[in-house]
Amino acid sequence: MRPQGAEASGRDLEQIPVQDLVWQYGQHDPEALLDLPTEIGTHWLHLRKLPNVSPSLLQERHLVLIRLLLVREQLFDQLLKQTPKQDHSKLMRDVASMVLTRSVDSLPSDAVHAGRRSGEKSHAFVIKR
Repeated sequence: MRPQGAEASGRDLEQIPVQDLVWQYGQHDPEALLDLPTEIGTHWLHLRKLPNVSPSLLQERHLVLIRLLLVREQLFDQLLKQTPKQDHSKLMRDVASMVLTRSVDSLPSDAVHAGRRSGEKSHAFVIKR
């Protein structure tokens, strides 16, 4: 029961964007790894868009990961080799946050190779002049 005289409004509650909550879930909850597609370790990771989260949630390692995926699709093992300061579990959580916020897709290798043969850009960002 609510104490007598207590207000029912949520004025004292902090509002957090849903994407920020999803990002933090991927970063901190071990259950988030269970939400990843099972093929995440063998499929190519493709950056669809920049994470739509508060900039304060992005650390330097996230920016490095984004930069690597901007250049081209990568396998998880390739990312791990290119980020020697980062251990497997942190990289997995970072990928989880990016997948859960729909910033990253996992693609089978035949889809990646077909896109490269057809001349498609390897990342989602094209500057039109």
